[in-house]
Amino acid sequence: PLLKSGAIVTDFCGTKRGVVSSMCRFAEVYPEIVFIGGHPMAGREFSGIEHSTASLFERASMILVPINADIYALDKAKKFYLSLGFNSVEITTAENHDKMIAYTSQLCHIVSNAFIKNEQAEKHAGYSAGSYRDLTRVARLNPEMWSQLMIENGDKLKSELDEFISNLQKYSAALGASDREELKKLLAEGNERKLSIDSKKTKKD
Repeated sequence: PLLKSGAIVTDFCGTKRGVVSSMCRFAEVYPEIVFIGGHPMAGREFSGIEHSTASLFERASMILVPINADIYALDKAKKFYLSLGFNSVEITTAENHDKMIAYTSQLCHIVSNAFIKNEQAEKHAGYSAGSYRDLTRVARLNPEMWSQLMIENGDKLKSELDEFISNLQKYSAALGASDREELKKLLAEGNERKLSIDSKKTKKD
C-alpha cells in the first residue's frame, strides 16, 4: 500500500515458481502494482560484496516472468535491464524457467561438485589444464543457498540428473565391454550436438 500506482516489483531469485506464485497472489490484492519475476543469468563462484564487479552483467541475459505487466511496463523493465549492461532479455514462464535452470545451472553445479570429490583432485597439479579448470569452477559454491534452490526445484533437477546419469551409464557400459565402436558413436553424438548448437547460436548472434 506504500508503493505508488504503476510501480514495478521484481526479484532476483534463482527459482521462479515459488516467488511467482506469491507475486500472483499480491497482484490480486494490489492490481495497481506491476509484478515481474526476474533472474539475472550472471554470477561468480565467490560470495560477498568484496567480490562484486561492475562488469558482472556484461554479455549476460536477464530472464523475466511477467505477472500482470502490460506491454508498456514490460518494455520499461527490458530497457532498464539493458541499461545495466545485460546483453539480452528473455521472456518466459515460471515453469519453463525452472526446467531450463535445472539443466543449465543447477545440474552443472552438482556435476562439478561431485567431480571434485575424486581423490585424484588432490594430485591434479601439473596434470590439468583448461578442461579441469572449466569443469571444477562451480564446485566452489554456497551450500546453504544452493541446497535451498535445488530443493525448491527438486522435481525438475532430479529429472535432469537422472537423464545425465543414464547417459553416463552408456559410456561406462561401452568402456566395460571395451566396445570402441560404441564409445566412438557416443562421443561423435555429443560432438555433433555441440557443433550444431554452437552453429545455431552463431547464426542467432
